[in-house]
Amino acid sequence: MSRIRVVLMALVAMAFTVGTAHAVDLNGKKGIGFAQSIGGPSGFAFDYGLGNLHLEALLGVPILMPEGGETGYTLNLGLGAHFQALRTDAAAWTIGGRVNIGLAQPPIKDADSVTQFGIDIPMRVYWFPNKNISLHVEGGIAIQLEGDKGGVFTGNGEGTYISFLNPISAIGMTFWW
Repeated sequence: MSRIRVVLMALVAMAFTVGTAHAVDLNGKKGIGFAQSIGGPSGFAFDYGLGNLHLEALLGVPILMPEGGETGYTLNLGLGAHFQALRTDAAAWTIGGRVNIGLAQPPIKDADSVTQFGIDIPMRVYWFPNKNISLHVEGGIAIQLEGDKGGVFTGNGEGTYISFLNPISAIGMTFWW
């Protein structure tokens, strides 16, 4: 095995075991805040910490109100988990997974509703200005499946959309207690 592979494997192994002694501990803590995902919902975020893992649920309900038209709505849901691979006193780096579901009822009378599914592999960097507040930025991979009726999170074509290694494209804030 080449030296580069050995070094990379050692770095990955270290990333999953490093730095929990002096870090902000989220084990057993609950959180509420705002989060944007890289490939789907944005809205209220509900979090729960389980050791180095924290679970997250996203809920967004944008209202569509075109001029002179009827009101439509969109229900955006995201369920995910983030593993804290690296932590320090005031920061953390996580990698995780999220399933996104978008349901839309367009503001057009007698139009069909649209459902879209997606999968995210987010990588986040957290900053904890104190033990109760975290700010984060997120990038990663987003896979969105769009049907023939269009999409909730993407354009109006049919197919699968993959955004690979989005740069920092989503932000969020959480209050922990």
